[in-house]
Amino acid sequence: MKYLKKFNNHSEYVSFLEAKNFLVPNVCLCDQEDDLHFMSSYDFSQDYLTFVALEDGTISFNIRFDMGTDMIKSISYSTDNGNTWVTTNNTDGKSEHLAITVSVNEGDKVMWKGDATQIGCWSPNEDVDDIVGSFFSSTCEFDAKGNVMSLLYEDDFNGKTTIKNEYAFASLFSDYDGRNTCGIVNAKNLSLPATTLASACYSYMFKGCTSLTVAPELPATTLVGSCYGGMFYGCTSLTTAPKLPATTLTSSCYGGMFYGCTSLTTAPELPSTTLASSCYMGMFEGCTSLTTAPELPATTLAMNCYYTMFQGCTSLTTAPELPAITLASHCYQSMFWGCKSLTTAPELPATTLADSCYWGMFSYCTNLTTAPSILLATTLASGCYDGMFRGCTSLTTAPELPATTLASYCYYHMFYGCTNLNSITCLATDISARDCTRDWVNGVASSGTFTRDEPMTSWTSGVNGIPNGWTVKNVHDYSQDYLTFVALEDGTFTFSRNALQYSLDNGTTWATLAANTASPTVTSGNKIMWKSELRPTSYVGIGTFSATGSFNAQGNVMSLLYGDDFKNQTDLSYKDYAFVNLFSGNTNVVSTENLVLPATTLANYCYNNMFQDCTSLTIAPALPATTLTDYCYESMFQGCTSLNSITCLATDLSASNCTGNWVNGVASSGTFTKAASMTSWRSGGNGIPDGWTTVDAS
Repeated sequence: MKYLKKFNNHSEYVSFLEAKNFLVPNVCLCDQEDDLHFMSSYDFSQDYLTFVALEDGTISFNIRFDMGTDMIKSISYSTDNGNTWVTTNNTDGKSEHLAITVSVNEGDKVMWKGDATQIGCWSPNEDVDDIVGSFFSSTCEFDAKGNVMSLLYEDDFNGKTTIKNEYAFASLFSDYDGRNTCGIVNAKNLSLPATTLASACYSYMFKGCTSLTVAPELPATTLVGSCYGGMFYGCTSLTTAPKLPATTLTSSCYGGMFYGCTSLTTAPELPSTTLASSCYMGMFEGCTSLTTAPELPATTLAMNCYYTMFQGCTSLTTAPELPAITLASHCYQSMFWGCKSLTTAPELPATTLADSCYWGMFSYCTNLTTAPSILLATTLASGCYDGMFRGCTSLTTAPELPATTLASYCYYHMFYGCTNLNSITCLATDISARDCTRDWVNGVASSGTFTRDEPMTSWTSGVNGIPNGWTVKNVHDYSQDYLTFVALEDGTFTFSRNALQYSLDNGTTWATLAANTASPTVTSGNKIMWKSELRPTSYVGIGTFSATGSFNAQGNVMSLLYGDDFKNQTDLSYKDYAFVNLFSGNTNVVSTENLVLPATTLANYCYNNMFQDCTSLTIAPALPATTLTDYCYESMFQGCTSLNSITCLATDLSASNCTGNWVNGVASSGTFTKAASMTSWRSGGNGIPDGWTTVDAS
C-alpha cells in the first residue's frame, strides 16, 4: 500500500526513519522544507526478529530441559528497540524447562536474538512425551516481523540465507504437541530469508496458531525433505496461502502444510512438473473452505505424491486436470476423499498404472455425478482402483473399464455403496486374480445395465460380479481377435496359394496348414483361428478360403498380414490386391457382421472380388475407410444374392472404378448405412443397391 505521511520538519522525518516502524512503500513530505522523500519497500530482513503486542500479556521463549548448550547457548531480548538486551544463558542437565518471559502492553515491541545452531522443537521418536527443542508461547496476540535468523546468528544474521541444521525452526510458535501455542496474528513482514534449507527446518512452525491470518513469504525454490511439513497445521484463521515458487521438490516437502486450515479459500500455484515421494501428501487436507484447487501440471509422479492432498475439502467444487500418463504407487490415493461438493471428476489419461495408484481417490464424494468416461489402462496393477468411487451416492454411470485381465484387488470395493449406480461397462475376460472384484458392486442400485465382453461367461451374480437384478448386455471388440471362423455345422477349411497357421484352442497352440490342404474337422459351435505374415505379390492376392460346412467369419482380417502384430493395423498402403478373392465363390460363409476390415488407408484392388458369389452371405463387414482407391471395392459383393446389410462410411468415391459392380446381384431389399455427410452415392450396382433403405450412421 502506498500512502503519504506529512512531517512538520526534516528532523521529525529522520526520527521516524530511525524508529523503523513505518509502512512501506511511502511518500514523506517535510512541510517546512517543502521536501518530498520517496521510500523503497522496507527490507524487514535487516531487522532482528520482532514481536509487536496487540494486547497486554506475556510472550515467552521456552527451552525444554533436555535441550543443551550444543544447540542453544543463549537467548536475548530487547524492549527498547535494541538499545539494551537481556541475555539468558542456557545450561546443560536442566531438571525443568527454562522459560524466558517478557510482560508486554499493547503496542510494545520485543526484539529477539540468539546464539544457537538449532531452535526448533521436535520428537526424535515421534512421541509427544519425548520432545526436544524450544518454542515461543504467549498469553496475548502479537504481530511478527524481522528476520528469524537472528535467533541463530545474534547480531550477524543479516545476509544469512542458509539453514544448516534440521528442525532449525520446527514448531517455533507452537511446541511439538500443540498444547502451548502463540497468539501470532500477522506474519506478513516476518522474514524467512533462507534459500538453502535443511530437513524439516520449518516443519509445524505455526502449528495450532489459530489467530494467524497472514503468512510470511517463502522464497526458496529448491526444497529438502519435510522442510514445510505441517508448517501451518491447524491455522484456522489463515485465509490466503503464501506463494510457493519451488520447482525442485523432495520427499514430504509440503506434507500436511495447510492441514486443517479451515478458512483457507485459495490455494497457491504449484509449478513443479517433477514430483517427489509424499511431496503434496495431505497438503490441504481438511481445508473445508477451499473451493478451487491449483493446477497440477506434473507429468513425472512419485510414490504417495498426491496422497490425501484434498481429503475432506468439503467445499471443493472443481478438480484439477491430471495429465500424467505413467503413475507411481499410491500417487492419487484418497486425493479427493470426502470432497462432498465435487460433482465432476477429471479425465484420467494414464495408461501405465502402479499398485494402489487410485486407491480411494473419490471415496465419499457424495455429490459426484460424472466420473471419467473411461479408465484407459489395459494393464492393471494390484489394488489400482481399490475403493476408487466408494460411497459416491450420486454417481449413476461408471467409467468404461476396458482391461481384459484383472490384477489382485484391482476393483476391490470400487463402487461399494454407490446407491444410484445403474450402468457399468466392464470388458474383463480374466477375473481369476485374488479378490479382484470383491464387494465391488455391493450396495449399487437394484436395477441397471451391465455391459460385458460377449465371450465372457464366468461372471457370477451378486456383490462380487454382476449385480443381482441387472440386465446383461454383451459387446465385444472383434478388432482385437485373430481372424476366426465359427462353424455352424461340421466341416473343414482350405486356403489356396499359401500356408497359414491355425489354432483350434483359442490361440493356446498353433499348427501350420499347408496350401490347398484341408484343415482338421471343426465341429458345429467350435472355431478355428488364423494368422500369418503374408505379402500380396500379384493380382491373385494371398489366397482364397473354401469350406465344406457353413460358418460365420469374425475377428481382424489383418492377422493374415501381420501375424501376432495385427492389432491397431489400419494402413494397407503398398499392399495392392491384399485381400482380392479372399472368400470368392465361398457359398458357405453366412455372416461377416463381426469380421473387421480395419483399414482406413486403402490400396488399389485391396478388396476386389473379396466376397464375389458368396451366395449365403447375409451381412457384410463394416467398411470404415472414407477415401477409396482405384478398384478397391470392385465386384466386392457381386453375386451375393442373400446379402441385405452393408455399412460403408466412404465420402470420397472419386478413385477409378472404386465401386464398379460392387453390389451387382445382391438381395432386392436391404439396409445400406452411410456416412451422414455423404450425399453423392449413386443407385444401382455401382452404388447403393436399388430397392434398399438408406440410413445415416450415428
